[in-house]
Amino acid sequence: MFGKYLRKFFAAFTAIFWADKSKILMGIFASFWAVQHIACAYGTDDPCEDCYDSSWDCVPEVAENAFSRIGYSDCENTIADSLEYVRACSAPCDSRVWNENMGCSSGGPEDCRPITKENKINFVRDLMLTCPTEHLEADSSIISFQCGNEFRVPVEEGKRRLKEREEWLKRNSNSVNP
Repeated sequence: MFGKYLRKFFAAFTAIFWADKSKILMGIFASFWAVQHIACAYGTDDPCEDCYDSSWDCVPEVAENAFSRIGYSDCENTIADSLEYVRACSAPCDSRVWNENMGCSSGGPEDCRPITKENKINFVRDLMLTCPTEHLEADSSIISFQCGNEFRVPVEEGKRRLKEREEWLKRNSNSVNP
């Protein structure tokens, strides 16, 4: 915060010495505007101190052969059920009928609205932070994560990013969640 005011002060200071002496007020204004314009165009080297990073938005990618469910805990079975639900809702409406309110019908889950899918994905993200997923990883059911704009990141990296996201959300619980 202090740095922001310090940069404005130096921009004004530069504008005073850059100004045309015959029209001092207009020169100061134009110079101040030019310095601010240059500063905005090139930005600063200061990274965002505690901003939300969209690369933390990780969704697990599931193998086509689905889940073996051998030795799964209740928590892992819940994750598997939720991921199968999301995958069934994400399947194209080939022979099923599209319903504006519910998404695809006749052969898929009952409620495939985008908000329901997003809630399931958030539920899986939260569960993956608290539930050990050794069996899911061991039978290669979760093959990678799709995080932000990146196509695939390894499972370990995806789980690390989910933990960073959770820590950021805890620190910024008073602000609006992304």
